[in-house]
Amino acid sequence: MVKSANFEGLLSGLTRKSSSILVQLRTGRAPLNQHLHRIGKSDTPSCPNCGAERETIPHFFFTCPIYHRLRIALRRQLGRTALSLRGLLATPTAIRHTLNYVNQTQRFTSTYGTLDLPAAAKG
Repeated sequence: MVKSANFEGLLSGLTRKSSSILVQLRTGRAPLNQHLHRIGKSDTPSCPNCGAERETIPHFFFTCPIYHRLRIALRRQLGRTALSLRGLLATPTAIRHTLNYVNQTQRFTSTYGTLDLPAAAKG
């Protein structure tokens, strides 16, 4: 996992809602059905898109078939970095692409609306 001080630095300059979803993804408390079911906010832990037994953060990023094309695009943009949650939250570039993936899935739109993306790194 990204060290706390480093992660906090990566969040600086992001909007509150973008920072919030990234922290929730990092801590395992994103509003996906497994977590929502655990806290009594969902009747089921199942994925609403594919019916998988548990809608977890790894399922959302790495296995849900409904997001296959988006996942391929993310992997094209980030390479091996896109193969782990740690990688998706490790650098400003990875965070930008991760937030874009989250926006494109529309999975958190009812909670967060559209997330603002940080400016692309100059270079």
